[in-house]
Amino acid sequence: MRSSIYHTETKNLVIECLKQHSERNLSVQDIMAYLKERESSANITTVYRILDKFEEDHTVIRHGAEDGKKALFQYIEPQAGCMHHLHVQCTKCGKIIHLNCDTMEKAIQHISEEHGIEITCSASLLYGICSDCLKKGKSTDK
Repeated sequence: MRSSIYHTETKNLVIECLKQHSERNLSVQDIMAYLKERESSANITTVYRILDKFEEDHTVIRHGAEDGKKALFQYIEPQAGCMHHLHVQCTKCGKIIHLNCDTMEKAIQHISEEHGIEITCSASLLYGICSDCLKKGKSTDK
């Protein structure tokens, strides 16, 4: 079951916003701006409540911002397995890259077995610069 909350206009707009920006994390302020552009009268408490429900049913993943001061949300496809692999967020463009590969699985297993730490993939986010931004940076350095 994807969502147990009522099918409301606000809920539909929130999920629409998250799906349209699924390659990046969104703050509640980003979502509120999206709702305002669509002339929604939803309040921030309602949006947080909707996001909490989406998090409970694994429709979104909640991450902390790089500065640790606010929550960010990302829509996940039901089959994406995002609860079981790590992600990297580009610090230049904000894009989310899924690290769903054998090497990362081995690293997670190593950390668990050798260091006694269980990685919570749904709450783990690494930061770096994506290949597109690296290419752009190199082309502007010339």
